[in-house]
Amino acid sequence: MRIEEIISENAAAIIKKLYNKDIDITLDLIQKTKKEFEGDLTLVVFTFAKIIGGSPEKIAKEIGTELKNNLNEISDFNVIKGFLNLKITDSYWLEYFENNNKEKNYGFSKTKKEETIMVEYCSPNTNKPLHLGHIRNCLLGHSLS
Repeated sequence: MRIEEIISENAAAIIKKLYNKDIDITLDLIQKTKKEFEGDLTLVVFTFAKIIGGSPEKIAKEIGTELKNNLNEISDFNVIKGFLNLKITDSYWLEYFENNNKEKNYGFSKTKKEETIMVEYCSPNTNKPLHLGHIRNCLLGHSLS
């Protein structure tokens, strides 16, 4: 099971336990944490804080505390306004990569037969000077194709 699914199921159970509310936490409420904040994944609390009725920060702290206490996959958390930033343990990531490394076609698209796939990427613009960003995009596109 993916970590996003684990978090959403456990967060929904915690909300049921703490607030006696049935909330379906969809996977789009769990996002990658922005670079400027500490954490791996972020649970957006604003949407269901309205249903629960309370401060999004308080609700996020309570959910974060319960997740950290009940899930071995969560090592730490922090709350910024209504965003619950979760830090995933290294042991989870190691196990995840070990399990997926065993799959023969992990990371490859499961396309049907001879389906054509087009990869569009940039080429040098001769009207202005190249910089590392242009070269990076060209190399990424070339390696994918």
